[in-house]
Amino acid sequence: MYEFNKQSKTYTFKGSLSKYLLDNGVKNEDIEAASHKLLESNYRSFYSESTGVSEIRLISLEKVIGTNRSKPWKSVYDNINSVTTDGISLDYTRFEDCFKYLEDLGVDKLKESYINLKEPIHVSYYEDDDVYYVDTDGNHRTLVAMLIGAKQILATVDHYKSDLNKKLQYDHLISKFKTDYKINKIYNAAGSEYNLLDCLIHNSKTKKLNIEFINGKETYVVNNYNLYIENGNLQNAVRQLSDQINDDYRKLSLLKFIPKKLREVFYKRKGNERLKEYIR
Repeated sequence: MYEFNKQSKTYTFKGSLSKYLLDNGVKNEDIEAASHKLLESNYRSFYSESTGVSEIRLISLEKVIGTNRSKPWKSVYDNINSVTTDGISLDYTRFEDCFKYLEDLGVDKLKESYINLKEPIHVSYYEDDDVYYVDTDGNHRTLVAMLIGAKQILATVDHYKSDLNKKLQYDHLISKFKTDYKINKIYNAAGSEYNLLDCLIHNSKTKKLNIEFINGKETYVVNNYNLYIENGNLQNAVRQLSDQINDDYRKLSLLKFIPKKLREVFYKRKGNERLKEYIR
């Protein structure tokens, strides 16, 4: 079902995943929903505390916001259609197993099977936001259940409440940064909106980000800011982006002293590529 792409080092579904699903009885509207549902990271875990409550019950798949082995800010469909080979992400052979069940049982009976799992998936339930995150067991089953349009799945549910002081500190830090620099949105290199709270999750990773600034009633995007995420430090991440923007502003203030013919040379120097994208 999947074939290996040497260039991207991914296993991709051979042929059209959409056509395969339609041929096996999955509704087009459910495929579309899975294509548009972007998964989130588990950043809430950094400002939440266990309530001690744990139970086994059915949960709404509509309220599942992500899984610990999927790629955040990619859709359910894309996470299944193309799987990386880094050893810690999803396993394409597990999806192949799920699809064999789809072929053998049919879509309706497969949906029903998720309600009667012998081994429930495991989720964190964030009470304040009323959302679930698959934190250990059940990544592949959950994603396929969402892909085929299942409504519920059986889960072991651990309850969590937000530490409001921590949450407010993080929210204030991000809000102040966006206000100070008139930022509307932040995007990752793939074009998906990026939540700076994701910095709490990742460690020792360099990302390329694009920032949409507000200019009066309009917005414009400046590309290729570098963000090195270290030790889940949100403060450091905000400081890095602030320093890059401030450095750009300083260079822009010098441009008025440089003849227009020489400005292209200035833009091409390392670190200056972004400057022509600003509107000030």
